[in-house]
Amino acid sequence: MREDAFKNWLYQKYQQNTANSRWSNCRTVETYEGDLDNHFNVDRCNHLIQKLTYSTQDARENKPPRHRIPIKGDIRNGTATLKQAVSLYVDFRSGMEPIKVSDDDSFHKAVLRKIKKPKQEWPEWERPSNDDLYELVKLTAKFAKFLNPEIIKKLVEDNNRNWAIWRAHFKIQGINPDIYLWHGSPCAFPGVRRYSGSKEIAFFRKHTELEGEKIPDAFQLDDNDFPKHLWSFTFRGKPFPKYGPKGYALAHLADHKDHKNRMYKEFNVIDDSDITPVYGLYTAPTNTVFLPTSLIRPSDFSPLIRKILIEKANDLYGGFCRILPPNIKIPEETSSKWHFSNFDWGEPVGETKNIDFFLKYRRERMIGFLSY
Repeated sequence: MREDAFKNWLYQKYQQNTANSRWSNCRTVETYEGDLDNHFNVDRCNHLIQKLTYSTQDARENKPPRHRIPIKGDIRNGTATLKQAVSLYVDFRSGMEPIKVSDDDSFHKAVLRKIKKPKQEWPEWERPSNDDLYELVKLTAKFAKFLNPEIIKKLVEDNNRNWAIWRAHFKIQGINPDIYLWHGSPCAFPGVRRYSGSKEIAFFRKHTELEGEKIPDAFQLDDNDFPKHLWSFTFRGKPFPKYGPKGYALAHLADHKDHKNRMYKEFNVIDDSDITPVYGLYTAPTNTVFLPTSLIRPSDFSPLIRKILIEKANDLYGGFCRILPPNIKIPEETSSKWHFSNFDWGEPVGETKNIDFFLKYRRERMIGFLSY
């Protein structure tokens, strides 16, 4: 970064304190994301500015920021400040004349108050009909990738062997074992769940500590690696390496998180006296499927498609395990047209040749969790 020249440029635009803050923001960005001049020379900082974009929707869904810069306080406001600073550096490098900004903007606010904004609403656009959704389900079914049932069966058999001792350790450490290990549970990593909320995200990224030190209802938090380890061992013989099959993304079928959990709306609950998130579904391979990214993750936005996919999963694996806890049932389909068997599904994928390597890896991880 051309520090001195940039600072002088800022002094023409802002008062000293504000100019120093924007200059300092840019130095902070450089510490974690690299030299701003290099970013400018490559793409005028466009990629960096995209990483520094954090929307209201991102904040509402507690998504982690795309950048690596630690933020103290509100992630959205902090990220927006850094983005503004980098945008100013782009203006500086582009040779734009600094426009003087008054720290006292009361005049501008007074003018805006006098402008009466017309009330406007979003237009009502046509939404897909049931016939359109039916065609989408046909397309989704054709490309959906489920794991070979023999792989899942060996995992469940190993769960059954360890069921009693693992549950005992969970109880000793104050974790409800039922949310991971029910009879016939296909959970691949009991005790591991996805982080939820800004505090847990900050803890996972080692920016802060958790109150009370222990993670609630889990041994370890994760950012979506653990559900993919079995898939990675199946095809590569190794743990998940932070990238998956080209053009495909892993999708969860039934909700497993505390935040915005749709499970108790989409399934029949036999006993709702103790409604808790079923964290075991997070790493259960029976609750995941690889779908083409070009389909824009239809399972995320359509409960109908989620239901058909989970019916197919239950058809594949339900003969030897419970893909959902005993108190949660898949609603029966009232229309024969939408029964999963009416769609053409691809063959399940993967061979069992690497399952022993996975079980050894899992055993080592579980020993570490249980001895924590």
